[in-house]
Amino acid sequence: MDKFAEYIKTAFRDKDKKTVANIVTGLILGIVILVVSKTGFLSKAPEISEPAKLPETRNEAETEGGYEKDLERRLSEILSQTEGAGKVMVMLKVKQGREIVVGEDTKRDTSRTASDYTESYTSNKIIVNDNPLVLTERAPRVEGIIIIAQGGGDAYVKESLIRAAGAVLDLPPHKIQVLKMKT
Repeated sequence: MDKFAEYIKTAFRDKDKKTVANIVTGLILGIVILVVSKTGFLSKAPEISEPAKLPETRNEAETEGGYEKDLERRLSEILSQTEGAGKVMVMLKVKQGREIVVGEDTKRDTSRTASDYTESYTSNKIIVNDNPLVLTERAPRVEGIIIIAQGGGDAYVKESLIRAAGAVLDLPPHKIQVLKMKT
């Protein structure tokens, strides 16, 4: 450490104190920037993805995605892999269909006269590349499930199916019914 201090003294012997202070300040600033950039304070802003194309009508939205049918199919496939379950059929009860929230530009107009005050709002959808800007898309909320399985009469299989469905759908056990499939 003494050698380093001596080197610094000889290197800056001819320099004035202000120059040395500027160099030291620059070094400290550089170290601070490195520390801050490594900790993520200067992370990039999230990029906006392409807007999703909205279906034209509600019926198109329900048949296009088929969210419920696809989820029922996937659940049937995975639950049938449970030991002892055998063939499995699933039916979901959903509270509402898919909800899509689009961006809107709202403007407020006010007019005031001596005896009257009126206020009106107009809103227009924000369009990007000929499509409305989708802010949020929410999947339908599952409220209950019926599972019909060949092995549904076995208590262990029934409990396994209830736990698996509850974990996937975030449902309490009283909203999941497991029944034995008729032969």
